Amino acid sequence: MTYIRARCSGATDDAIRASLKRLKPGGHTADLVKFWAARFDRPPIEIDLRGDPALIVLDSPAKLANAGRRYKNCLGARINEVFLGAFAYVEVRSGRCGEPGTMAELRHTDRGFVLEGLYAADNRRVPADRAQIAREKLSACGVALLALAPGEREPVIAAARLLNEHALAEPDNYVGWGNEIVEIAEGLRETLDEVA
Repeated sequence: MTYIRARCSGATDDAIRASLKRLKPGGHTADLVKFWAARFDRPPIEIDLRGDPALIVLDSPAKLANAGRRYKNCLGARINEVFLGAFAYVEVRSGRCGEPGTMAELRHTDRGFVLEGLYAADNRRVPADRAQIAREKLSACGVALLALAPGEREPVIAAARLLNEHALAEPDNYVGWGNEIVEIAEGLRETLDEVA
């Protein structure tokens, strides 16, 4: 109850008593915690975005659910991880009208945040130019970025593709679904450039 009171401004004595009365006979304490987790409004960790209007922290269940609908992904199901402070999610809005933004998944560590992944709508891969903008904005806010594989970029990427280790090229910007389409499109673009 101490954690719930710290994370939920609405967790007054009366509200907690009312939620206890809603527990069904034989109900579990976990049901009570889930009820309150879905109502948190005081995130356990704060992110200093340095006033960047393009960066929006998804710091409530309502914001997570809304972004999940807009991005067509599972953000609405990640409330518990945010409630517990293991992860934070930041929407990086696009500067171009009508262009979708980028979702950044940040893991909380004992030294701050590290960028775990970047996602476009439907959990698709983020185009390289938008991914770079997101990385730069988050890095300026103190978010650590995963390092690329050592060595010259092109030979490392070529070797990684042959080894089916695509995540080595851009470790925070890979997703299992949809990569094939991006790689085919990139390969087609390279072929067309060579033919031209």
